Amino acid sequence: MFIRWLQHFITITGCTLVSPHILLLDGHVSQKTLDAIAFAGEHGLHLVTFPPHCSRRLQPLDRHCLGV
Repeated sequence: MFIRWLQHFITITGCTLVSPHILLLDGHVSQKTLDAIAFAGEHGLHLVTFPPHCSRRLQPLDRHCLGV
């Protein structure tokens, strides 16, 4: 299911090897499969995962825009 979501994300953002993007993830197990990582890399998408139990403190929108 996550790879299907990645396909949609890549289509919407126009991510390519020439124009790479960074995707911040919360580190759920479904996002850490070799297939998903390889698929993202082949399409110029860099996956960055927050450490476990830290996403609430580290997520950029929570810290800067929403002030949580």
